[in-house]
Amino acid sequence: MLSVNSNMVHFWNRFSFKDYLVLAILLNGIHTVCAESNEQDQNFIQCFNDTGTGRYRLYLGLEDLVMDCMLATNAGSSRQSTYQLKLYAAAGLLPKIEIYNRTNVLSFTFELNINTTKWRATVPRRNITIMTEIAPVDQWYFEISMFQGFEALHAKAKLLETLKGTLLDVAREPILQWTIGEEVSPQVIIPHEHRITKVQVTQSPCANDVAVMAPVFEPGGRTGVILSVTNSAFTSSGRWFNVTKTLCDLINDLSGCVGISLVDLKLTNCYLFLLTNRGLFISQDLLSSATEPLKFSLLVLPVLAQMDYASTTLWFSPQCVTNRLYFADDFVSLVSNKGEGGQLQSRCVYSGYPFTQWYVCKASAVERCKKITHRYLSFLHDPYQHTGLLLSHSEEEGAMLSVFNLQKDGLKDLTKFSPAKMLFKPKGIFLKDNHVILYGSEVWSSSDRGFSFTKILNMDDDIIMDVLSCTYNSIVVMLSDKGTIFLMKAANMKFGIQHVGLSVVCPGKTSFVILQVYQDGTALAGMCMPVLHHYNILKAQTWLFFNASRMGSWSLHEGPCRHELQSLDNLRRNSLVRINVHETLRFTFKAFMSDYSFSMTRSKKLMKVILTNPSAMRVNARHYWDKTNNHMLNLTIYSHLCKKAMTMVTVFIPECVQAMTMVTVFITEASLLCDSPSFTFTLQNACPEGLSIVYLPSQPISDYEWIHADPEDDFDNKMLFDLPVNYRPPSQLGVLIPTSENIYNADPNQRFPRQHYPESKTSGQFKQCAGKKSAEECGCTDALRVSPLAINSDCRKRVLRKTYPLTNFNITLYLRRTNRPNQPLRSPYFVTVTEVNNRTNWAVTGTHITPTLVKMRQYLKSTLNKTFYNSEGLQISCYGSELFHFRIAVIPGVVLCDLVEEVQIYVDKAPLAFPAAYLISCMTAIALGGFLLLGFLLRNSTPPTANSIKAFLTTDRAKVAPAETED
Repeated sequence: MLSVNSNMVHFWNRFSFKDYLVLAILLNGIHTVCAESNEQDQNFIQCFNDTGTGRYRLYLGLEDLVMDCMLATNAGSSRQSTYQLKLYAAAGLLPKIEIYNRTNVLSFTFELNINTTKWRATVPRRNITIMTEIAPVDQWYFEISMFQGFEALHAKAKLLETLKGTLLDVAREPILQWTIGEEVSPQVIIPHEHRITKVQVTQSPCANDVAVMAPVFEPGGRTGVILSVTNSAFTSSGRWFNVTKTLCDLINDLSGCVGISLVDLKLTNCYLFLLTNRGLFISQDLLSSATEPLKFSLLVLPVLAQMDYASTTLWFSPQCVTNRLYFADDFVSLVSNKGEGGQLQSRCVYSGYPFTQWYVCKASAVERCKKITHRYLSFLHDPYQHTGLLLSHSEEEGAMLSVFNLQKDGLKDLTKFSPAKMLFKPKGIFLKDNHVILYGSEVWSSSDRGFSFTKILNMDDDIIMDVLSCTYNSIVVMLSDKGTIFLMKAANMKFGIQHVGLSVVCPGKTSFVILQVYQDGTALAGMCMPVLHHYNILKAQTWLFFNASRMGSWSLHEGPCRHELQSLDNLRRNSLVRINVHETLRFTFKAFMSDYSFSMTRSKKLMKVILTNPSAMRVNARHYWDKTNNHMLNLTIYSHLCKKAMTMVTVFIPECVQAMTMVTVFITEASLLCDSPSFTFTLQNACPEGLSIVYLPSQPISDYEWIHADPEDDFDNKMLFDLPVNYRPPSQLGVLIPTSENIYNADPNQRFPRQHYPESKTSGQFKQCAGKKSAEECGCTDALRVSPLAINSDCRKRVLRKTYPLTNFNITLYLRRTNRPNQPLRSPYFVTVTEVNNRTNWAVTGTHITPTLVKMRQYLKSTLNKTFYNSEGLQISCYGSELFHFRIAVIPGVVLCDLVEEVQIYVDKAPLAFPAAYLISCMTAIALGGFLLLGFLLRNSTPPTANSIKAFLTTDRAKVAPAETED
């Protein structure tokens, strides 16, 4: 049950039962459905931290993560507990915590403090993640187990069950970093609680416990727009904000902001949308720097100018996106309806990230030609097929789902295939794995992305108003208008085939034997006594199933679970596996009888494979059987296209089903009661975890040597050079005129060398040291000191040293990936080379010219302005002195991420630059010539004396006068 603090009790009491269920199920993680119980009195150990919440929730800030555990309170007296702790410690038994998300698995061991009789695990943040910037973060989960390796006993002894919970990175979760308007107390709601009609809630796409809630008030008041943000599913006090003034400042019409109220809200990976009766407001990018209160902009859409925003609905299909390449899969739509019948005005618009361009969504040209009035109900984007799903309803044709391919300028005019039509009144669309679910007075499901639908639930008096899901175990929760909750496993959406062979008994009429069940929910049956049949349709509650082999009627129920499905690659359910271009991955699954019985059929194929998006990746399935007749399945997946694509792989035990663009593997005979009937993971054609390129010198240098030692090469030459404080490399204007913006070995407390000219005084910017007073305040870590990236130049003190002349210097690059050996970077990983400080006295003087390189250069000549080279045999020559800083980047189109490496080389002992060398040579020659001449004169003449010099100076000079002439 959802727990709340005492200050909000009156507020919650105003909720309707449905609203309370929405909060309890959506915000509290669907505890009774999604998560396994963590009742402390049934476990061997109990753990706690300083959060004070009733459920196991951990919060990861910038500091270390600390977790304390102890023996359960029912383990005995204090003395007994101490004795048991010593016994376990002597046996080497300590609790372990496993922290994991869709891409990573980490394990840490607790340490025992015998004085406090507690186990404590202290995990540095850097051991979990080194990232600190604001960004969507995959939901972290944790499991604490005392007896790892004894999992087989867990089902028999609850004392051995693991403790499970969630870990939230509060330092990075985007919405938690912002102040949204004026922060207020929850008490401001109490005077207006009688006017609350419902509560709108939007959950973070990535973090289960993070949500934004807004009470919706009756129209006509002055309450405004009030929001609450939680990081604990509202099990503890959240932050409350009044956003009214922020929004009203954006409204410029004469009516002002009187009566503004919230209609709906949606939280995407990067934006917060607030739909009010005065328009749609979009926040600034949540991933930007949160130094000021969150800003909004008012969306002006001409197509909705005459519509009533109070009757408009806002639609968004949440998915956790942590890769910027896939941010473009976030789509939001607005649907507005005004009037009825012939007066109906129905409008639909949609937009994708970054929500600057909006497009109209409407029925296809074929449907519009029928002149049938369609009421648009919902529009969602299918990220796996990159299609738009438009749900509409008409009195003539009922519900209709149209699937459109998306183009840059909007939807195609014709649908991808013929629209699916169903005779019921829908309320909306819900996307779950590979299922498209339509809900309303009935529930229909499609496992082929909207091509065909099967009725899975027929409502009598209830109407399904909302559908939620739990990613953790693929359970779907449907909420009706009367507060009824319907639970369904997402994989188990094909009930009906099990009815074949049963008898349908109608008192007073003939019986039927079901022979076949069709996809639309109808059945083909044979009449036992045709003469007693008088009706074409059997009404509900006038018939029952009968087991002809037994006496009396019986209730239809599912058999016990007798099958189990395992991954042999230690792959977790709901994992996200990033696959590189031209990479091959292999996965193996095993299906067997979990009750240790044996199949009566030799080599029986229990699992099946379904690929819902053949164009995404190539998937090959190989079936075989081991020596004990267990069914084995080997999947080989190859990424053959360099484009954005996703494939969800679901291995499951039917009746279970599928996933987005996916491979579906299932066991054909398994019961629906199996706890884990499916195995789902997503393959994403993207940059794999930890993929990078790295330059490795011929003689490796360790991180310790980079910082503390002074390594030498085989010829006793120093390999590293210490840059001066606040150093900047020369420019093409001269050595003494640096113009680079990059500062190396920065210290704001010391002067800048070579600051003699205006060009030098107006250039150069600190990065890590910006706004700091000294180098100590810059926060340079060892990782930053050894980083060759220009963005970390403030912390870079030491660089590679080479002596002049530097010609044909080999740049050997490797492809590096986490937990894999380095691989030499080869074709087709062609690279471009640039000098980040705009130096020009260098050149690429070597590369292996191959036919592929020549063709690629010709192909990319018009789109890529830079010359690119083969990474094999790459050589560089430097014709100047001091620091050269090269950036080497893999060309686009080869891999779906930016692979960049930077190399810094200091050319030492270079000759003086022109004209200094020539001037010194000339002056030296003149001086040497003068000395030689003086020596010659002294050697071949009598040395002068004082008297001779005096006589020379006093000797009368010959006088010259003009000659006299005769008249």
